[in-house]
Amino acid sequence: MRLKPPSPVGSNGTVGGLPKGDVQRQTGRGRTLDFVAMQMLAQTITNYIRAKDLNRPYLMPRAFAKDAVLEINVRTGAISFPPRTIGVDEIADVLVRQFAQTYENVHTFCLVEQPTHDSAQFVCDWLVGMSEKVSRTVRVGCGSYEWTFGDAGDLARMLTITIDVMESLPASTLELIVNWLERLPYPWCPADIALRQMPHIEQLSPNRPLCQSKRSALIDHEVRGRAGPTNAAPSSKISDIREFGVPPTAALHQSR
Repeated sequence: MRLKPPSPVGSNGTVGGLPKGDVQRQTGRGRTLDFVAMQMLAQTITNYIRAKDLNRPYLMPRAFAKDAVLEINVRTGAISFPPRTIGVDEIADVLVRQFAQTYENVHTFCLVEQPTHDSAQFVCDWLVGMSEKVSRTVRVGCGSYEWTFGDAGDLARMLTITIDVMESLPASTLELIVNWLERLPYPWCPADIALRQMPHIEQLSPNRPLCQSKRSALIDHEVRGRAGPTNAAPSSKISDIREFGVPPTAALHQSR
């Protein structure tokens, strides 16, 4: 059982022992986040992931502002979502209540360390594994999050989710996939950690049609590396590999 990450926001409205307003004034309008504000940003994103994965809609107001906007760009026919949703209650319906009617055993990861930069925007790749309740089909998908926040430490004003890949695997692979995901640090998992532990399953291999459509400079680099020493190691980060036009699931396999 995973323990709930400690919240930097106290029950009396303080943040790290200071009133939230003082923290926001100290961080300034230049969007410079101090350690406490960065912890708040990480907790906001964690609240969203826990709400979705654990079917806890009450956590969504701890992640999104009341009038927040959700945009979802789906680049695969394997799954569907409404392209635009406005309001935290409506977002909770789409990403938690309706989602939980179809899926279970959900594990979502941001493929980076917790935020350490001083921006009111946060972009990262994500990985998800889950299973369908009725068919028991296993799903493994990848994409990206683009978060926009208000003042330092505020709730999310907008989230753009891009779904690049959503693979379907036989129900018989559930234990293997869940065992892999349960070993990863949750929900912040650097890509290289996920890659090293990724199981060898045919549906996730570069032999899949979705991975044959484009070729990565990373592959060429790997081939050259076998012939002799090289000065640079292949990237193991999904975001780095995506620059070469390789779908994220292909990148997961190619970077192991």
